[in-house]
Amino acid sequence: MTLKDTIALLQAAPADPIIGISDRFQKDPRTEKVNLTVGNYLGPDGKIPLQATVHEAQRRLLERRTVHSYLPIEGLKSFCDAVDVLSFGRDSEVLLSGRSATCQAIGGTGGLYLGGVFAKETLGVSHAAVPNPTWGNHIALFKKAGLEVSQYAYYDKAAGDVNIEGLLEDLRRLPERSLVLLQVCCHNPTGMDLSRQQWQRVLEVVKQKDHLAFLDMAYQGFAAGLEEDAWPVRLFAEAGVDFLLSVSLSKGFSIYGERTGTFTVVVQSAEEARVVHTLLRRHIRALYSNPPRWGAMIAEVVLNDEELNKAWKQEVEDMRLRVKAMREGLAQEGKKQGVSLDFALKQNGIFSFTGFTAQEMERLRTEFGVYGIDSGRIAMAGLTEPVLAHVAGAFAAVLKAR
Repeated sequence: MTLKDTIALLQAAPADPIIGISDRFQKDPRTEKVNLTVGNYLGPDGKIPLQATVHEAQRRLLERRTVHSYLPIEGLKSFCDAVDVLSFGRDSEVLLSGRSATCQAIGGTGGLYLGGVFAKETLGVSHAAVPNPTWGNHIALFKKAGLEVSQYAYYDKAAGDVNIEGLLEDLRRLPERSLVLLQVCCHNPTGMDLSRQQWQRVLEVVKQKDHLAFLDMAYQGFAAGLEEDAWPVRLFAEAGVDFLLSVSLSKGFSIYGERTGTFTVVVQSAEEARVVHTLLRRHIRALYSNPPRWGAMIAEVVLNDEELNKAWKQEVEDMRLRVKAMREGLAQEGKKQGVSLDFALKQNGIFSFTGFTAQEMERLRTEFGVYGIDSGRIAMAGLTEPVLAHVAGAFAAVLKAR
């Protein structure tokens, strides 16, 4: 068969389960419609905000007539250092001893993929395990990196809570030296996070089985606060285990399109970290040569300026509290409609698991113009005050029809 024949037989890939539904929303002609698919934080006006600190950082960069030259392979060091402080804490032993290797990544997605490639090609890890359920792209990323992927128990739908015993048992059953993906906070899609006691138990199993923990921190600051949300990262750092960490700054800075994040490997010594850093540079060179500049420079300006840093932390706290208010508002509107929407109060962060079936989610889209994804996940950060009553009314109609 010729190349021409092969191309002629190709079939179109199915639409992404999130982006495809979001595309349907864009084509929906109704004015009363709500997009709760993609996890963008929206302000009270229903738009992604340009945060004051980001605006000021951009103004300073433009005033300097900053040029758009290539960054080093590993990215902007002052940016990486600032994110490390945000993740580990300024007085972290990991940072003071130099036993971490951090590179700039192309957002959280790029950090996860780089971590998968590093685990497979450099460490010889062959198996990865992700929560059930999890962000859909986790599985695709690790498979693309060459890893065999399975899922471990995470969410008990009947109880509406973390299935901690099932989770621990599944981690024990995994092949030794498996890569274990652990979402640090604001679990996507369920909104249910591990308690500190549960994190301690997970750490013990990871150590017993010699697993490689891969901590995914995409929503720092949106659960309990910037410092509080980083607690699991600091727990693993203090435990003295080797682990991986991916950090995304998309949500905290509202710079989604700039693809800004970091990837870190924590090891046992500064010398090991130096070696790992050289190996990460080699992977990055082959994958994308060097990372984008603008988002990292914006974040670097904000994080390394005392006044801007303080103002930014307040911006993140304001966003967190606003999402929390949307959760409370949805629950209150549900009571007015005669139904319980208290799942919103039990969960954290950007996303919530409604418990609706795929068929019910389709009814919400077609009859009410309320767009979530088939798993029952909605983006709480996409809610605004004017649409709360409409969304609650749509949920009530579906619940009452059961």
